[in-house]
Amino acid sequence: MARRIASMLSQSQAAEAVPVEALPTLPFDHPQIVEKAIERLRGKATYSSLPAFLLPSEFTMNDLHHVYQQTIGTRLDQASFRHKILKQDIIEPMPNRFRGGAHRPAQLYRLTSRALTPFERKI
Repeated sequence: MARRIASMLSQSQAAEAVPVEALPTLPFDHPQIVEKAIERLRGKATYSSLPAFLLPSEFTMNDLHHVYQQTIGTRLDQASFRHKILKQDIIEPMPNRFRGGAHRPAQLYRLTSRALTPFERKI
């Protein structure tokens, strides 16, 4: 989904990705369409892998944690989140792939399936 959006943006001179909080004034019924899309995204984020599709193909656990928090709109305990996500088997570590930083490099992960996966329990 994120790749399709990026592809559409690159093909259009006028399209621009902006944070939801910074949306410009939209014409017609577009504000209602955006509001409904956000509502559905937030609702599905608590019980599915949907937010992971907003990330690039390689991501860190911290990236995934951040996108879930932003999508749901609430703070999630990092240790509990990690445990729940790994238990769902929706991601897998990429062998010998790390993202460097000031401290210990972070393990990179990828989705195990390109299909939306519902969870047994909410995140």
